[in-house]
Order: sequence, then structure tokens, then C-alpha cells
Amino acid sequence: MKDPDPPLWVAITPSSARRAAIMVLSLIVALSIGLWASSSLSPFLFILLLAWLLSIAMEPIVLFIIRHGINRGLATGLTMLVIILLFTGLAEVFGQVFISQLSDLSQSLPQAVTLALDWVNRNSHTSIDVSAAIQCVAGTTRTSAEWPEEASLESHVYSGASNASDSAR
Repeated sequence: MKDPDPPLWVAITPSSARRAAIMVLSLIVALSIGLWASSSLSPFLFILLLAWLLSIAMEPIVLFIIRHGINRGLATGLTMLVIILLFTGLAEVFGQVFISQLSDLSQSLPQAVTLALDWVNRNSHTSIDVSAAIQCVAGTTRTSAEWPEEASLESHVYSGASNASDSAR
């Protein structure tokens, strides 16, 4: 039987190898420049994306104002002014509520930590020190000089080493 199709060979000439190498290197350089540019420009591109989304959200209002005979620039300015006034009003109305809620949270946090640690100690059979956790949350942690001697790392290491040497004897 006769072989139906002999295998085809691809001849790579020095000029085509050079051209392929230049294409691959060009692609690597272009990709590197693109990655560098996108990482360097990412804050600007994020702001540009937000501006584009804001313009899409404003477009129906701007078109409504344009249909009533006002030019596009003035319609856009009026829309932005209304949006700024709306957000300022919302901040004025709900800002005080937000501040008071934040103040209440900071005052009730020690009690919440106490209740949570009591629950953990009760259900997990642990003995986490509630006062130390509250001091840590409140930012009044003890310095290393204030820790009792039995809590220091050196005492645990030395006692472990002496226990190991005693048991070896």
C-alpha cells in the first residue's frame, strides 16, 4: 500500500527565524509596557471609570432638561449642582445619626467583648482573661515590665529546659 500523504516539513530559514524572534520579543516588550502602564495608571483609570458611570447616571436628567430648551452645558451644570446639594443634605440629615451611632458603639464595645469572651469561656471550656482583652481593645495594654514573672517567655523556656535536664538524669 502506498502512504496516502507524506508528512509535510516546515523549513525555517534564518530570515524567518529572525523575524519570529523579533515578533516574540516585540510581543514581550509590548506586554511588559502594557502591564506597567496599567499598574501606573490604575488610580487615574479608576477615577475615569467613576466619572463615566456618573455621566451615564446623569444622562437621563440632562436629556430631560435639554428637551425643555436649556443647552447641554447648563443642563449638566444644573444636574451636578442638584446632585451635590442632595448629597450635602443627606450628609447633614444622617451625619449626626452616624456620629451618635459610632459613639454608642465605642462605648458599648467593652461590654460586647466581655459578653463574647464569657460565652467563649463557657462553651469552649477555656479561660481567656476578660480584663486583658478589654485593656487590649481599649488600647491600654501593659508593657513587658508589668507582666508577672511567670508570664515571661524566658521563665517558660528556662523552666522547660530545666525540666528536660532533670528528666534526663
